[in-house]
Amino acid sequence: MPADLLARVGKREEKISLGTKDPVLAKSREREAHEMAAPLYAWWIDQYRDEPSQQAFWRIDLGEHLWPRRPPGWSLQPNLGATLINEAADPAVGARRDMAEGCTDQADALLKHRGIVVDESDRRNSPGLSRR
Repeated sequence: MPADLLARVGKREEKISLGTKDPVLAKSREREAHEMAAPLYAWWIDQYRDEPSQQAFWRIDLGEHLWPRRPPGWSLQPNLGATLINEAADPAVGARRDMAEGCTDQADALLKHRGIVVDESDRRNSPGLSRR
């Protein structure tokens, strides 16, 4: 947590609940999440292991800014229109959107294969996943 925000927020980390207070069940759910992601990770690495320079989709300079958090009241700023126009003109914004959509599509396919269906509210309010 940046030092200037720590006083306002009151904590150093943001945590996402695994939906249980039982440490054994929480560890199991964490392990399950890693197990679900492992094949996708391995596939992605294998695609470019021999020729990493051929990978052109994932821009490492944009990865950490993929899902930026807006500060409270951001949408109320007086120059919001100009800010949005400037962002739209930035080629990195489109690249981040494409990368985020690619991640979301891959995650949705992986979850669906496991019988887990997610929607937009689930992504905002994790861990609201429903099994079907």
